[in-house]
Amino acid sequence: MFKVGDFVFNYSRAELIKNNQVVKIEPQINELLKLLVDNVSELVTKDTIKKTLWSDRVITDDAFRAVIKKLRKSLHDSARDSRYVRTIPLKGYILIAEVTAVAGAVTDDKPKLVMRTAARWLVACGLLFGVISWAGYSVLSQPAAVTLTSLTSMDGSEVSPFYNAPQNQLIFSHRANKDDYLQLYAKALDSGRITRLTYDDANYANGQLSANGDKLAYTRSTPGQTNTFIADFSAQQGLSNIFALPDVVAGQRYFQAWSSDGSGLYLSDFKQPTRTQGIWYYELASQKLSSVTSSAGHGSGDYFARESFDGRFLAILRNTGADDNELLIQHLPSGELVHVSKLPGSYQHLIWSADDQVITLSSFYGEFAQYDLTSRQFALLPVDINNINNVFYSCGDRCLFARQHNGNYLDLVSQPNPFLAQTPLSYSGLNHNYLEFSGAEDFPVTGKRSGHIYLINKLHKQSQIAVIRDNVKYVLASLPVDIEFTALQVNQEETHLAGIANGRVFILALQDQQFRYLTTELEKVASVQWTAAEQLHFARIEHGQPALYRYELDADIKVRAQHQVFAKQQLTDNQTLVIDSEANAWLEQANSEPVLLTRLPSISPNRWQVYQGALYYTGHEENLAYLYRTDMTTANTDKQLIAKNRFRLNFELSSDGTTMLAVRSVLAQSDMIKVEY
Repeated sequence: MFKVGDFVFNYSRAELIKNNQVVKIEPQINELLKLLVDNVSELVTKDTIKKTLWSDRVITDDAFRAVIKKLRKSLHDSARDSRYVRTIPLKGYILIAEVTAVAGAVTDDKPKLVMRTAARWLVACGLLFGVISWAGYSVLSQPAAVTLTSLTSMDGSEVSPFYNAPQNQLIFSHRANKDDYLQLYAKALDSGRITRLTYDDANYANGQLSANGDKLAYTRSTPGQTNTFIADFSAQQGLSNIFALPDVVAGQRYFQAWSSDGSGLYLSDFKQPTRTQGIWYYELASQKLSSVTSSAGHGSGDYFARESFDGRFLAILRNTGADDNELLIQHLPSGELVHVSKLPGSYQHLIWSADDQVITLSSFYGEFAQYDLTSRQFALLPVDINNINNVFYSCGDRCLFARQHNGNYLDLVSQPNPFLAQTPLSYSGLNHNYLEFSGAEDFPVTGKRSGHIYLINKLHKQSQIAVIRDNVKYVLASLPVDIEFTALQVNQEETHLAGIANGRVFILALQDQQFRYLTTELEKVASVQWTAAEQLHFARIEHGQPALYRYELDADIKVRAQHQVFAKQQLTDNQTLVIDSEANAWLEQANSEPVLLTRLPSISPNRWQVYQGALYYTGHEENLAYLYRTDMTTANTDKQLIAKNRFRLNFELSSDGTTMLAVRSVLAQSDMIKVEY
């Protein structure tokens, strides 16, 4: 052990101790601190750190900086006023704190608060008033083991879980095969009895019981319509007296949750590229819809809401830009915003404890955190098991209900272009070539020179930018698993990849595998595409509207080119395809008025492509995935079914147009589980 400044560093146990408070540190941070301790007061170069922590793996600058930042946080240090780790620009780092060897035992007390950080001021409109709160971050002590107990074990996939404690009822959606419809089920946990609640040709999701368990609200989707329904619920007789919410209420909004007294429902706006989401409340008796929040500024807005059991508070998750997310807690009787805290990660779900004093959050990639309302502190939970997410009930101290899946939910597939197929598409997968690798693959693009396939892969809590050569996958760069990609493109000369990660444009040089960002975290980018002249176009959202920028690779400069345009592609000397601010596709021709071709479901460059005088693009009609083709001469549009229950629609037509490389949704076996830690 070593005395490092004010801390005792126990390398063998990966612990930092200060004032009898013990904090577990990550293995990578443990190794970094040991490297600096072994070379105290000496320069440790970036290359030495990279070789020690990552061996020969290629990493991004962001991943490197994240490790340094985590170490500084653990030591209560900062780059501006460093007392422990000093940065030597362009060279490396020096541990400047005093280091001495120590002996003897250390305390086994559980760790407490290890750092504080100011939460940022948020703008809230309508009933909300802004306040500033302070949030603490700690890591709970690692127990000997995490115990998992199955709550469901049906063949297939269970999703959208909900638990009602007074009735001891579990509600979930299930399908046994990939092409089945999602149907609603109820399970009485005391008897183990499972009741199927729906049977028709529609997808059912988000089933939630009211507090007393006598009514069930849920979402029903068909190719023509998605709506929210409410029904009387009986564990013995199922659903009755079913009615739909008015389309003006639920037609463009997601059902979020019941109010604690069962008098109304919370809903959120559908997500749109240039508009922020808000939370709404629909009172059943008066049939009145009212706005609860109206997010301002950057980001997608408010995407999740849950009311406390006592009905006094509403917890909201808000995205304020790229990977920046906040927890907001509103006091409902007064309308005051009493908690505003920056989240320590990207979380999609939250639940309240039975006493309404603790909020537990979960991410899609198996990260859990808790927020204590009294202390205003976050704690990262020591549940380090792959593919556990969607926390939906707090069953006591160190006890949660969640969902677990096998992690393999996306594969690449090469399938015939359905517009050229001689026979109708069959679900049998005939003539489909499946590219099956470990992890979840997405955003496939093909190099025009080599024919290699470039892609994004989620595997072992990493986001990998990879390439498939000779049916072998090679990793080009690794980023944190919670990085969200919305585009990937390769240039004509196949020297660079470009894409969008957490709302930022990045470039990856294929020769030396150097990764760098072109835009900052304060900018919001919605589209990116290489031109034939080896320039990069990207759309930056400015005042709610896209502005097209041109990046010149050789000169390393960015130029603002056009406003209110998401994308622009030169087709011939006289023809240009333009995607405007409303995602409308226009054909602009010399000496002619622009011709409106169609409106695209997505402006991502991985969702549309021009081939031989036609604009191809993908879209959903409820659970059915279609490839659309708009003739650029007549503006007529046809469609062909490409898959059922395919939720990722990124694709690329082959150079001869006979096949398409797409992303296949795999039925990942999943169950509901009880997690004790």
